[in-house]
Amino acid sequence: MKEDQNMIDRKRMSSMLKCVYLGGVIRECFLEIKKGKATVKAIDMSNSVIVSTNQKVSTNRKLSHDFGIGDIELLIKFLDSIEQKKLNLAEDSDGNRMVLSRKDGKRRLNYLLTEASLIATRVDTIGDGTETEEEALLDLAVTSALLTSSFIKDFLSYISALKTKEIIVTCKGKTVSFSCGDKTSHLLKIELSNEAEKKAKVKIHVNGEYLSKILSTIEFEEDNPPKIMLGDETLIIKTDSCFWAIEPLSEED
Repeated sequence: MKEDQNMIDRKRMSSMLKCVYLGGVIRECFLEIKKGKATVKAIDMSNSVIVSTNQKVSTNRKLSHDFGIGDIELLIKFLDSIEQKKLNLAEDSDGNRMVLSRKDGKRRLNYLLTEASLIATRVDTIGDGTETEEEALLDLAVTSALLTSSFIKDFLSYISALKTKEIIVTCKGKTVSFSCGDKTSHLLKIELSNEAEKKAKVKIHVNGEYLSKILSTIEFEEDNPPKIMLGDETLIIKTDSCFWAIEPLSEED
């Protein structure tokens, strides 16, 4: 195979890994590449956030690899340090390392892989194995609404100003609102300007830090905004290439 056929889109790979890493929430993952498309499905160590993401990183449909990534942050830092759009991707002869390099070979990372069975964040299927975790969680959502760039900006500003990170998300009719804080601290409320797709009555408590990590990772596109999906048992943020679900807080939390 010619070297050019092993080239991957550096920016897309970095963007996908950042959707998983979430600023340190998930530090390891199992990365699968099939027919040029990279996929990661992972859950954080506290079983609070699930992410499913995919990106077409190569036009070469013969490019297929499985990688156990034990340090996502290191990989992101290397990818972001390169200016070129494309990087060469290969495995060493023993299959123990992923080799990423510039086309001229003057910048190279021989990344030591982790045994796939040791990746604790890996997610495959749930229940009886006939349904993916994404499908099961989507079934729990009863309504959805499009997010705006102004909402994301204000939410991130509000949550950073509060010591208590608990968020209560409600949908009454078609109005979706977010209350930041709790009864023992200041309370800030934000209401979505966009109406929900369907009328619903939902109230869900979630960890606002996880939600802020997700929203700060999204590369917002005005013509293709992210969507929030709600149910009493799940809160989902979804874009074309990424899916995040946050486990609701219990009363004890």
